[in-house]
Amino acid sequence: LLFTVLKNNGSIEVDWDNNIKIKIRLFSMAYIRLIGSILKKRYGVSLTSIYKIYDNLSKKDYYQCSIDDNDICLKLLDELALKKSLFAETPPPDNLITLLKNPCCAFTFIKSVAASCGYFQNPSKSYHFEIRLQEPFLANIIRMLFKTNLKINLKSHIIRGENTILLYSKSYENLEKLLGYLGTSQTYQKLTNIKIIKEIKNTT
Repeated sequence: LLFTVLKNNGSIEVDWDNNIKIKIRLFSMAYIRLIGSILKKRYGVSLTSIYKIYDNLSKKDYYQCSIDDNDICLKLLDELALKKSLFAETPPPDNLITLLKNPCCAFTFIKSVAASCGYFQNPSKSYHFEIRLQEPFLANIIRMLFKTNLKINLKSHIIRGENTILLYSKSYENLEKLLGYLGTSQTYQKLTNIKIIKEIKNTT
């Protein structure tokens, strides 16, 4: 969970004394609280500088916070095999693939990806969900997990100029599988109702 969030929604800030802090940006305050509780329990550190900002690109509010303890940041990045400087390589953790063979770990990984870098189109307009990533190896891992655990074949597209890999599906059946897998029962029911209404309108 921490690996996914920091990889896709984290950034490193370095001061003049080479002390680092990690900034995290997420669109859900509930998710910020979850990440904060994990960091507090495992590393004994609290998130600081939590504030809300309006994103002109997505037209949504997002929440930004930071981890200010240099030693904790270094330990966290080391354990997750993430880069410690702006110019270092970013290899995946050696045990990542092994851990994801566990259904419980795979579920947590997929859920964190959907929550941190997933986008769901309003199903009243279109059946569409997408995941945006910066790292090719992460994109390959996610495609593998979706195929293995959900029987979903995600399509891919590279957004030129942004160095972003877009994984997506425009299938109702795939959206239904994903929501069912994540256990979002209320959203799942709303999706079913929207499908029924659409079918009635088409028949009419």
